[in-house]
Amino acid sequence: MHITSDNPSTKMIGANESLVSIVIPTYNEKENVVPIIHNLHSVMQKINYRIIFVDDSSPDGTAAVIRMMANSYPVELIMRPRKMGLGSAVITGVNSTSSPFIVVMDADLQHDPNLVSIMVEKLTAGFDLVIASRKVQGGRVVGWSPERKIISDFATYLAHLFVPRAKNIKDPLSGFFAFKRDILRGVSLESRGFKLLLEILAKAHYKRVCEVPLVFRERRTGKSKLNLNEYLLFILLLISLAKYK
Repeated sequence: MHITSDNPSTKMIGANESLVSIVIPTYNEKENVVPIIHNLHSVMQKINYRIIFVDDSSPDGTAAVIRMMANSYPVELIMRPRKMGLGSAVITGVNSTSSPFIVVMDADLQHDPNLVSIMVEKLTAGFDLVIASRKVQGGRVVGWSPERKIISDFATYLAHLFVPRAKNIKDPLSGFFAFKRDILRGVSLESRGFKLLLEILAKAHYKRVCEVPLVFRERRTGKSKLNLNEYLLFILLLISLAKYK
């Protein structure tokens, strides 16, 4: 196990770098860490992978559980001194690895770990960016209220309206995606809020993108991280990305 602080000069790069790094930001996800590691390991045993957890000093003991699991699984932990946001946590994890393939997913078990191997296969087949999509055929959301579905659809509409490079992507606001790290060469990500995929769609150097169906289920434990501040950051992100064609 590697434990490091949130220091831009600190890299976890070695001669035996994994083919796939799975970056998972955490804040108060103690109950979800063990099942997500077990589930990922069951589908990734034939692939050289590692899981990079980026924890914002969760008060519930999330980091202690990650440390324990790292004794038996290819798990690494990056500890940050305070709650600094989902988007910046993902960027910290991405910057910590030189793996050619990177997967980003949440720790709340709403993202199906079984899709990770499928997404990696798509990258191997030549796609640059693979999105787990709630909005393609076969994908859906389970357990949302009608009001939340309306908000999600409106946010997607705004993403298509403001970000030209996202207009052909059915679910540009997904938090579950995989990409070749080369598409970020020379790209500066600002991590405003939690919609990092939208920023990647606007700025990155990719040619082939595909979406695979995701059944997005209700959170089993813990609380949603969405709040008014995140929605405000989303609006600011849209405005900042409108210039990218």
